[in-house]
Amino acid sequence: MKKLILIVALVLILSTSAFATLMVYDLTGYYDTTPELSTLFYNTSSVYNLSIWMQANFTWKYHFSAFTPVQQFINKNLGDCNDMSTFVLYFWARKFGSSGVKQVYIRCNENVSHMIAVGSSGTWYTSNQYYYSSYSSIGACVQAWDNSDSRYTVNWFNVYDYDLNLISSSKSPAGVPDIAPGE
Repeated sequence: MKKLILIVALVLILSTSAFATLMVYDLTGYYDTTPELSTLFYNTSSVYNLSIWMQANFTWKYHFSAFTPVQQFINKNLGDCNDMSTFVLYFWARKFGSSGVKQVYIRCNENVSHMIAVGSSGTWYTSNQYYYSSYSSIGACVQAWDNSDSRYTVNWFNVYDYDLNLISSSKSPAGVPDIAPGE
């Protein structure tokens, strides 16, 4: 019985802490030639149009791993925010080059974090399957996401390029480390 209680407690601790750290697939050197995914990207003209496709075909579901874009494409109902933002990043890189979009890791509290894809100039962002536009900066995109979900409050955020290199970080509260996706 003690072993069972210990296992249950361990599972609860690990599953709760899983929300605080996002696993993100590192796209450095990744290139997929799956015909169906290539066709989707070829026939999709913008992130806005991709988000419409994602709304019709992806269902958000939290999991503690990182999918490649083709895994996300095949397992449409398994992805969460990090998978969907990685999918958008990969689409942008295949369509327009890797420098026009960033990933933003948002830390709300010790148990909640979120990942969005943001246009480099901060004029648009995607959160899961949804597209939002008309912003003046990456910070304005984060603030808009923060305002849109009353359940959470952004404590800090990090901005990463296509290769998951840290570009910038807002100030973290004292004692809270800035962490990269997957750490």
